[in-house]
Amino acid sequence: MSCVRWSLSMVIAVAMLSMEIGCKQEGPAEQAGKKVDQAVEKAGK
Repeated sequence: MSCVRWSLSMVIAVAMLSMEIGCKQEGPAEQAGKKVDQAVEKAGK
C-alpha cells in the first residue's frame, strides 16, 4: 500500500511541476494584452 501511495504522490508532484513550468510561458493573447495596457498608459500621459 505504501508503494501505491508513494507512486501517487510522485505523479501529483510531477503534474504540479509541469503546470508551473507551462504557466510561465505567455501566450499571444497575454502579449497582446500587455501591449494594449502599455498603449493605454502611454496615451494617458
